[in-house]
Amino acid sequence: MDARPALRMVAAASVLLVAQPALAELPQPVRAMIDAAIATGDESKVRTVADIARTTNPADVGEIDALVADFATAMAACKAAMAKQAALSKAHSFESWSGRGELGGFRATGNSSNTGFTAGLTLERQGIA
Repeated sequence: MDARPALRMVAAASVLLVAQPALAELPQPVRAMIDAAIATGDESKVRTVADIARTTNPADVGEIDALVADFATAMAACKAAMAKQAALSKAHSFESWSGRGELGGFRATGNSSNTGFTAGLTLERQGIA
């Protein structure tokens, strides 16, 4: 299973969701470099480009750090989702089940006499759709 398309989608979403500062903005070419690094989904590229951007634009370190933090958050969420999916795909037949069972009985007397037992079982297996 190749995770790169999912990582790229998360990276692209994180670029779009980044809040824009009200005052000083990061120069557009620098922002484009960081966005391009984020779009690759490669953490080492993002780290390298962000380090260079911090060095060349010390006044915009806060905004650069915010971009990198948003990318790191999106990557962590993507990795967690992929780990959960991998665990579900490797689950054996009797794993990942939940449910509940009910047993009951009744007895009625009067003009006629009735006695009975009831049972109910609800099962659900969490898997990959």
